[in-house]
Amino acid sequence: MNGARTSPDFGKAFAKGCGGRLSADPHHLLDGDVALFGHPQLFGLLDRARLQNRNWYYGDKAYFGRDVYYRITKNAYMQNGLTGDDNPTRWRKLGLTIQNWRNGSDILICPQSDVFFKLQAKTQAEWIKTTTDEIKKHTDRRIRIHHKNVANNPEMAFKRQLVNTWAVVVHSSMAGVQATVHGVPCFATDPNSTSASFGTTDLTTIETPVKPDNRLQMASILANNQWTISEINSGLAWECIK
Repeated sequence: MNGARTSPDFGKAFAKGCGGRLSADPHHLLDGDVALFGHPQLFGLLDRARLQNRNWYYGDKAYFGRDVYYRITKNAYMQNGLTGDDNPTRWRKLGLTIQNWRNGSDILICPQSDVFFKLQAKTQAEWIKTTTDEIKKHTDRRIRIHHKNVANNPEMAFKRQLVNTWAVVVHSSMAGVQATVHGVPCFATDPNSTSASFGTTDLTTIETPVKPDNRLQMASILANNQWTISEINSGLAWECIK
């Protein structure tokens, strides 16, 4: 197992829960299936695992309640929110609610890190420019850029940015999902992202955003695909995803 680099607690808990082994070298693949905690610089390991037809398990910060939960997916970077267990019990345990749709004015662009984009042969600045230029073809609304500040309560800062926001535009960030739960439609430029399931990839429809009526069902599916460290350590997460 690789990936204790970003979260030692996650790495140790997942290894124990699945009966696996931790790799002493984060860039070395052990035999068998591969698991790691999300870090862009380690994505190459998953590419190698796919080329070798191995199963791979990807862990990252959760869809909701990121200070407590971790998401884990098998052979994918994220759950799409469209298929799976939609029992709302775990969602309700989070204490969150699906808010009514809002009517703001601005468009909020939420880029991911430059490290992330460079792995896709582009820069953060290039994605912002390309995305902004495309949006401007279809609307004259004011566009704001929100950069995530991990040192200053990022979730609360993001919620404040949603005030007077018409739509949120991301690449594959969970910010799109979080915006939709709070009543702001989302657009995602990555068609394989969870945010795309909660909204659309079609920026030509920026003035008529998708407002899905099954947000509770999708949010419940995501809540059932994230676990606490103790649940990962106990093997519960492994039993659910293997």
